[in-house]
Amino acid sequence: MNEAINNRFTEEQIKSARHINATILLSQKCDGNIDKFAETVGRSREQCNSILRESHPVAIGPKVTEDIEKAFKLSPGSLSLINNKSPEMLPQAHANALAKYLTRMTRVYKSKSLKSLVDNLIQNRGVDIDLHQVRRTNARKLVDNHCGGVVREFADRVGKSDRQCANSLRKNKPASFGDKFADDVEVAFGLKPGQLSLIDGVQLERSFPYFAAHIEFHLGQMKTLMASSPAKADVDEVNEALADVDALLMEMLEDAFINAETATA
Repeated sequence: MNEAINNRFTEEQIKSARHINATILLSQKCDGNIDKFAETVGRSREQCNSILRESHPVAIGPKVTEDIEKAFKLSPGSLSLINNKSPEMLPQAHANALAKYLTRMTRVYKSKSLKSLVDNLIQNRGVDIDLHQVRRTNARKLVDNHCGGVVREFADRVGKSDRQCANSLRKNKPASFGDKFADDVEVAFGLKPGQLSLIDGVQLERSFPYFAAHIEFHLGQMKTLMASSPAKADVDEVNEALADVDALLMEMLEDAFINAETATA
């Protein structure tokens, strides 16, 4: 696992922690009143609603984080913590992320048996693909096939600005095409979770390295954190997060990525 992927997971977990803590502030300090929250932090109602909504919230960046902490007299950095700990240091954070990716993966690849799923993960875990380019290519097809080739129509449908969509779709030095953007596109066009990350929609095995990287990282981190005598509440939350994950699949994945001596590089 390279440092760039490690850092991206950390960033995602911190954004999730900020959203959770901000919604707690909305409930406990503002009686659930979005207007009161917006007035307190000195931001518009629209912006506060976008960062506090349950479905696909906008990420709370460093500046908004600082404003919220000052407005509610919190210590610097506390909005990014869970139970006074950095979220990437909590085992349930990795369990939740692992469950998310396993759920998405099994939905997308539901036509495959558990054995072929794991075999593909092992076989392709070292293959390098540019996931952002895969999403970009598929998004351009959506623009051509469903939006008459007009990026502005695509942007309106996805709920993003024309500029952001144009920057992400251009061929020369395009902007990144991250998980949140991919999720929004899939929802807007009625695609299955993860479908935008497939190559030609049928070459499923080509997308396995993406999932393998997430799974390997979170399994390793969760195993390390669970070995450090976590609180019972953390253990309970880990078990709850993984309750719907097939036990056989988890066992095979652990063999593949934690005890990786037999895995194909």
